[in-house]
Amino acid sequence: MSEAAEYGTMQFERPLLVAALLLALFVGGAGYVVHQYQYVDATETTQGTVLTAQVDEYTRVGGIHLTGNTAYDANLTYAYTVGGERFVSHAVFAGPYTSLGNGRHTASIVNRYREGGSVTVHYAPNDPSSSFVVARYGFVPGFLAMALALFLAADFLTPGSRWLRATWRFLTDRSGSRRRRRDDEWNDPDGLREPADTTAQSSVDSGYVTGRLEWGVWAGASAGTLALVALYRHLSAPPYSRLAWVVALVALAAPLIRAGLVYRDRS
Repeated sequence: MSEAAEYGTMQFERPLLVAALLLALFVGGAGYVVHQYQYVDATETTQGTVLTAQVDEYTRVGGIHLTGNTAYDANLTYAYTVGGERFVSHAVFAGPYTSLGNGRHTASIVNRYREGGSVTVHYAPNDPSSSFVVARYGFVPGFLAMALALFLAADFLTPGSRWLRATWRFLTDRSGSRRRRRDDEWNDPDGLREPADTTAQSSVDSGYVTGRLEWGVWAGASAGTLALVALYRHLSAPPYSRLAWVVALVALAAPLIRAGLVYRDRS
């Protein structure tokens, strides 16, 4: 196969692969959010008793921590009875227990409870041992995956973001084919004097959407991400993940930062 034909095949295959990966990322994140919603919506409630309620402090070992080595965790234990059977649980939130920073903001939720006090427990009817007391959704991984899919799609469709496009090429290019082309060139000295066909390469680097539509794509990605943060805010109970607010700020700033970088590169 000639170099031009091989580049043409790669140009056709790469967008399909990228589209499939981004679609899988978005659908996977959406599926996780739907699963959380169905779990919370199907729960029933009963009254339980708080056994322990405290904020645990511990020291993180290894790695670099911008907020210091001290971290905090919510330690809540409660007992409840369903159908005459007693259960004891430590689960605080409906979603994954994740926090941004040292965790103090999230762990402080236990300060609203006191030992021996009453607590409303949400439990799954088909599995009463599965419970929580705060209908807090996890922003990670579901909502974050969908937001990433939107911005990665915008970056791939539009020109100017060379680092991500280079990553896609590295992941999808067939190194074996490139090696064979180099061998063929050295075996055919006349081929060394012929310029390589970079039409497909230039087409990919210039993006698939340009002009005003280019900014529409980025505006859509930002609007979609802000809508996801708003949905998270609507569904979840506090304390809300601080990562959600960081993602919202990035959604507002990313198109402006990109516009500045693209203007600098094109001027």
